[in-house]
Amino acid sequence: RRGVVRAVGEAAQRFAEDKLRMMRAVRMAAVFGFALDPATRQAIVDGAATVTVVSPERIAQEMRGMLGVRGQASAAAILVDVGLAAAILPELLPLAALTVSTAGVSRWEVTLGVLSELERHAPVAFGTVLAALLSDVGWDGAANADDAARRVGEIAMQVARRWKLSNDERDRATWLVRNQCGLENGARRAWSEVQPLLAHQLGPELVQLLAARSAVLGLPTDDVEFCRAQLARPREELDPPPWVTGDDLVRLGLRPGRGFAQLLQSVRVAQLDGIVATPEAATELALRLAGRLDDPPAAT
Repeated sequence: RRGVVRAVGEAAQRFAEDKLRMMRAVRMAAVFGFALDPATRQAIVDGAATVTVVSPERIAQEMRGMLGVRGQASAAAILVDVGLAAAILPELLPLAALTVSTAGVSRWEVTLGVLSELERHAPVAFGTVLAALLSDVGWDGAANADDAARRVGEIAMQVARRWKLSNDERDRATWLVRNQCGLENGARRAWSEVQPLLAHQLGPELVQLLAARSAVLGLPTDDVEFCRAQLARPREELDPPPWVTGDDLVRLGLRPGRGFAQLLQSVRVAQLDGIVATPEAATELALRLAGRLDDPPAAT
């Protein structure tokens, strides 16, 4: 009734009996919007570093409870505040000192804002929320956005291994963070750059993260609107079958080898971007690129 989470009896003793209870207290406070009793909070602060004796599987399960329902932003904030994040997810700690130059706020504030935005559309898969939680951890010292995405992908993989997450959770989180910048300026990029991301099974989640981040940073919504409009197209329009396949090239007398995949990719790009308008034109382009015909088009 008072909206307080308090350990039964002596808090330090309760947490000594089972270290995971420290995380469970945070989860209860976040999910229900309650406050931590001061003595209980202090006992967590004092014992936070010892939570690592708990098995990774149990820690991961508690994180699923924090990030998979509601109160994700509150849970993340409390984890950092009481020192548990330093033990189980230290990658978050530098974010408070890093600033998003275009917005004048810390990357930690942006992270919490994105988590709050995602909560408005709950339920969201744990792997997706984890991607949002980790999305800014690779920017410290990154040379550019691609470098940051690569680094945060590596960090997401490390966290997944540390917590022994399922393959689905690991793959979801790492794919999303590695491609988190891929839809920025999507309405002005070549369709062949944006289409593979939107056509991916996690395309809708990637758009969801883009929308959340855009809302937090106060960015224009045209990219989000463009991506959502593309996702609304019939599947055969969003992801049309390739006009030229590897089997087609073999039937044309080409031998698979070095550069074969790149040849197919070049033809696919030409198809998506409208450089070729028919399957016959795509086949002709493939042969030209393979050196079977003269004068390949300059556009390729």
